[in-house]
Amino acid sequence: MIKREINMNYKRNKFFYGLKKWVSASKYKRKYNYSFQKVNIPHDPILVLCNCCTKDDAQLVALSFSRHLYFTVDASHLENTGKSDLWAYAYSPIPVYAASQNAPACVEIIKRIREGLSVCMFPEGVRSGDGLTGEIPYNVAR
Repeated sequence: MIKREINMNYKRNKFFYGLKKWVSASKYKRKYNYSFQKVNIPHDPILVLCNCCTKDDAQLVALSFSRHLYFTVDASHLENTGKSDLWAYAYSPIPVYAASQNAPACVEIIKRIREGLSVCMFPEGVRSGDGLTGEIPYNVAR
């Protein structure tokens, strides 16, 4: 039962993810003359650690990867935008709360990787002004 639910969610999430990538690709190519190289992910699940420079980073990262990724999202974005139900249905993001309350997010990331799914997270938590990747805290990999 649980495996079937995971597969159903994955199929739905993959559909919306692909649709969003298609729309985003045309938007960024047309508006910003944006180009990117595809990163071919092996069949095994991966954990992608990214630097956060703009509000569009998740979309830009998604465009570059050949396979579906699940993303961590600041929980306040889900709670304050009124889009939380739609996002949860379409993308199943992993909400990340204040640092002292991140155990559920860590458990969910590990669970998805063990299920064979790939996850992308932004461990710094804030955007860097210069676009350079800051030091990733040691406790991210625990």
